[in-house]
Amino acid sequence: MYSEAAILYMRGQEILKGLVGRSLTDGQVKSLSINGEAVNLINVSFLKFGNDWIRIVCTDEQTEIQFEDENLSAFNLKTEDGVEFSVNPIGQFFPDFNKYLGKRLLGFKELVLKESEFMSFGLSLEFEGDLIFTIRNHDYPVDRNEYLFGKVHFDDLREK
Repeated sequence: MYSEAAILYMRGQEILKGLVGRSLTDGQVKSLSINGEAVNLINVSFLKFGNDWIRIVCTDEQTEIQFEDENLSAFNLKTEDGVEFSVNPIGQFFPDFNKYLGKRLLGFKELVLKESEFMSFGLSLEFEGDLIFTIRNHDYPVDRNEYLFGKVHFDDLREK
């Protein structure tokens, strides 16, 4: 599903390559709220394959994947002025995610802008059982992430 030349604009693709064949065991999402109101439900995505957590950040026309420590609660933060970051199970907000748990990662593709292939707007992860989980970032002025479950056609993006 991927090749060396096909994924040049996403940082951390070598991490995903190393996870191909491993099963997804957990998923957490870091959200932002201000004064108790959700402002950004999907700020950062954390996926666990076996014992390894990865962090996926899709923002500012970039997609970055990094290994993450086991202590995701360190990302929880609440300030006196009402800004709160919290990490919760993805399935708590998106129950469709739970069907991916226990499934092996078969491959992945980066999502790039059709008109400017150097701009990365997320990735699609292919799991056994014909399951596709996509993390997609919307360009300005929307500037937010969304999760998509299943094969999706984009008018503005293409898989690379």
